[in-house]
Amino acid sequence: MKLLSKLILMTCLSVVSASCGSKREPDAFGIVDARSWMISAQEAGKILSLNISEGCRLTRDSIVGYLDTTLLVLERTALQARIAPLREALPNIGVQVEVLEREKASLLKEIERSRKLADAGAAGESQVDKLEDKLQVLNSQIAATRSALSKQSSSILSDIAALQSQVNILSDRIERCAITVPENGTVAVQYAHTHEFVAAGQPIFKLSDYRNMFVDCWIEGKDLANVKLGEEATVLIDGPEGIFRTYSGPVTFIAEEAEFTPNKVQTRDNRTKQVYHVKIELVNDGYLKAGMPADIFLKKE
Repeated sequence: MKLLSKLILMTCLSVVSASCGSKREPDAFGIVDARSWMISAQEAGKILSLNISEGCRLTRDSIVGYLDTTLLVLERTALQARIAPLREALPNIGVQVEVLEREKASLLKEIERSRKLADAGAAGESQVDKLEDKLQVLNSQIAATRSALSKQSSSILSDIAALQSQVNILSDRIERCAITVPENGTVAVQYAHTHEFVAAGQPIFKLSDYRNMFVDCWIEGKDLANVKLGEEATVLIDGPEGIFRTYSGPVTFIAEEAEFTPNKVQTRDNRTKQVYHVKIELVNDGYLKAGMPADIFLKKE
C-alpha cells in the first residue's frame, strides 16, 4: 500500500515539475467566452406561458412559451368574415352572358333562314339587313356585359386580396407570439416571467452555447506569421492547485486589421506593438466557464 502511494506521489510530482519546468512563455493571453443570443419578444403582449429556468438546456426550434394572441385572433376572424360575402358577390360571367349568347344563336339562325328566302325571292333584302343590324347591337351588348362583369369581378377580387393580405399579416403575427429557441443552448439569464407584459423587442431570456466555446485572444504582430486558419492551438486554463487544464482547438478567426495601432507610419520596431484579434474554438468538457483567463500557445515550425 505504501509503495502504491509513493508511485502516485512521484507521478503527480513529475507532472507538476514537467508543467512548471517549461521555459516557453505563452504566445498570447485571452478570455474564454460563449456565443450568446438575446431572445426577445417579437410582439407586444402578456406572457401566458414560459417553460424555462436559468440553467436549463434548450433545443433548437423548440417552443418554450406563448404570448397572448386574443386580440390578434379576433381581428383575423373579423377580416375573414368580411371576405366571405365578397366571394359570394363575385359575378358568374358565363351564366349572365349565356342568355345573350342563346339569343345570338337564335338570331343567327333567323338571319340564315331569311337570307335563303331572299335568295329565293320570297323575302326582301331589307328584312335581312334589319336582322344583321340587330346582330351587331347584340354583339355590342354581349361585349359590354362581359366588360362590366369583368371590371366588377376585378374590383371584388382586389378587395378580397387586400383583406387576405391583412389576414396573412395577422396570421404571421400570431405565429410570432410563440417564443421559439433559435439554437441549441442553455438559459443564462431570464429577464421576464409568466403573467408579465412585454413590449416588442424586449428581452425575455439570454441563450448561451456552453458546449462549444471559444477563446478571444490578441496576437502581437511579430507572431502573426505563426497563426493559420484551421491550425490547432493549445490553450491552458487554470486548474486546481496550480495545475493547468489543457485544451486544443482550431483557429477560426484572424482579424484583417491590427488594433491599437499607434500611428500611420509603421517602423520595424513599432510593428511588434500591433495586436490582431484571433478566435480559437474549444469543446467544453464541463470545466470551461465564460470569463476564464487562458494562456495560448501557437504551433510553431
